Amino acid sequence: GVPDLLLVTLDSSQLSRHLLLLKELISANFKVVAVLTMGDILAEKGFKINTEVLREKLGIDVLSVDPRREEDAEKVIEIVRKNLEGVKKNPDRESAELWRDSINLIETLKEIEEMVSQALLP
Repeated sequence: GVPDLLLVTLDSSQLSRHLLLLKELISANFKVVAVLTMGDILAEKGFKINTEVLREKLGIDVLSVDPRREEDAEKVIEIVRKNLEGVKKNPDRESAELWRDSINLIETLKEIEEMVSQALLP
């Protein structure tokens, strides 16, 4: 089947590499939300990404988050909920399952952040 929404995490410090995949997914008519991580690494280099400009250029929601901060994980959950409004819901899914999925999303974001930070070489 086709996913209702793709949540694509992008390393802010390597954004040009990741935009190609993101543009391909958008061009393939997937509903996408871009989540930028590693903003602290980019800030150390003296840069910051303007998410509003990316949002306008890409035509999708774009968030910049630090998965180690619970409030940022909450922002991701909220934007996912917003983007799934109006999507035909599967009546077999219980709200408890949706809550568990939200918790899994937070844990997955933390795991991705950890992998990326470990994979970056000085």
